[in-house]
Amino acid sequence: MRAARFPDDMSNQDRLTPGDLVGSLTKTDAAYQTLRSWIEDGRLPPGARLKVGALARQMAFSPTPVREALRLLQADGVADNRPHKGMIVAEYPIQTVEETFALRALLEPVAVEWTAQNASEQQISQIAKIHSQFVRSVASGSMQLTAAKLNAEWHRALAESCGSRLLGEFIMRLWSTVPMEAMWLSANGAASVAEHSTVMEALVQRNSTASSAAMKRHIVAGLRRNRDRPTNTPGTKTGEPSARPDSRSATPSFD
Repeated sequence: MRAARFPDDMSNQDRLTPGDLVGSLTKTDAAYQTLRSWIEDGRLPPGARLKVGALARQMAFSPTPVREALRLLQADGVADNRPHKGMIVAEYPIQTVEETFALRALLEPVAVEWTAQNASEQQISQIAKIHSQFVRSVASGSMQLTAAKLNAEWHRALAESCGSRLLGEFIMRLWSTVPMEAMWLSANGAASVAEHSTVMEALVQRNSTASSAAMKRHIVAGLRRNRDRPTNTPGTKTGEPSARPDSRSATPSFD
């Protein structure tokens, strides 16, 4: 299969490159941001091989920051190191993703309801602190790595503060099937902030019913965004991003 490339008429605005980011980030962070954006918008689809040399040439970087960025993506569950293939964009079966959303919509609202009822003031304060950091990270517009981790940390903190070790473990096991950090999509940042804020408003007032309902709406909205996300043609196995997203993939986005 011929390596897919950007079309000649693609504007610089459409082509996020490390040069757009290196002024405020390390080279590894800039490479991470760029690769993650290409994966999120479908230019590097699920199963695409992530060849260090090809990606480094595309981004005009040395191999070292690209290699380190791939390790960060692997730690997030966005990339996967396969025998005889090397590093590829992680693939998650769509049925698994749909089941994960369905179970999240059942379990996480209960966890938030119980957190509103049972959590200590210190726990609520810590959850609110994580939320504030998440809001600032999304507002910065160039901190995908931080936003993804803070999103995951906020959800974990809610589950861990519900007062039920069993429920918390169920939710964490669910998330281990499809990692939270892997599911973050930066284009959904503003919507996620608004939905998280609605949960937090009810939570700090100890309104268990409202906080639970807000969390359920958040998860259902995340499922809709997942179904509507830009995707690319499965089967592109090049180490360079393809030109345009145009069909379903199996890489979901969670909020």
